[in-house]
Amino acid sequence: MYNNKARANGYTAEAIADHGTHVPGTVACNLHTPAVVDGVDIPYDPSGVAPAAQLGNYNVFPGEVGNARSEDILDALEAGYADGMDVMNMSLGGAASGKQDLLTHAVDNLDRAGMVVAISAGNNGPGHYTVGSPGSAERALTSGASTVGHFVGAPVTVAGNSYGAASGDFATVDEDLTRPLAVVQGPINGLAEACSPLPAGSLSGKIALISRGSCSFSTKIRNAQSAGAVAVLVQNNAAGDPVAMASDGTANQPTVPAYMVGLKEGKAMQAFNGRATTSSVLVRSTSTRPCWPRSVSVRSARRSVRSRVAAVRRSRSP
Repeated sequence: MYNNKARANGYTAEAIADHGTHVPGTVACNLHTPAVVDGVDIPYDPSGVAPAAQLGNYNVFPGEVGNARSEDILDALEAGYADGMDVMNMSLGGAASGKQDLLTHAVDNLDRAGMVVAISAGNNGPGHYTVGSPGSAERALTSGASTVGHFVGAPVTVAGNSYGAASGDFATVDEDLTRPLAVVQGPINGLAEACSPLPAGSLSGKIALISRGSCSFSTKIRNAQSAGAVAVLVQNNAAGDPVAMASDGTANQPTVPAYMVGLKEGKAMQAFNGRATTSSVLVRSTSTRPCWPRSVSVRSARRSVRSRVAAVRRSRSP
């Protein structure tokens, strides 16, 4: 654990948040580990990229620290090198300081000394000069993010057609729910955003289909529930896969099941207004396009986000 005020504040190396442990899991998750999502078994057992690797943990965000000093990160990097680590991973980043950037110099020197350093590109971009430090180091292995044509979603069936829906902070069904689909018409890709109260009883006993945009998900789902909806589908207002909807944290959160569907899928559903619609409890991997990247961006944790410096050493066993 690396922090200049560690002793004074009683910090330990305990991992308080899960961001830093997520990356090592991707790197070295045990071979063929059973995986469960929302209580449903994934039909294959995933493995880490290097399941026999030995992991080290060099914590630069102990306790509630959310902004690591470059000097502390440098100390962690040097400790990993001294311990014989072959690869250091840093899911962190911050503003670059040009030629005088302490960490980019350190990363370049460590690479010359034989230790690979993998770093996130940051949360900005895509675009020129949007990669943060130390990911901007000349010799760093810097990673961005890409989207692929599949996600884990809940099937929604309308008139015999099945569509993938994404769950989030709101309730989900615990058994298959079948009700008529109520398309709440409006100007946003054919739908209303439901940011204002809807006529009382207008959605009674139905699964509402409304649009994303202009107000929080909590507000629009609450308005649909107040109008009698037993579940809510929110159509994305941009192309691509649906996203996990977050609540706004206000009092009196809606309690009905709510999911997001993609823009393309939502538009297809609009043709079946009034038809029987089933929201299923089963979770599956839904593929909407071939599994090569649809778009690429730089997206990972900044230095101001709690993270860990993780290290990998090759297994000494056969």
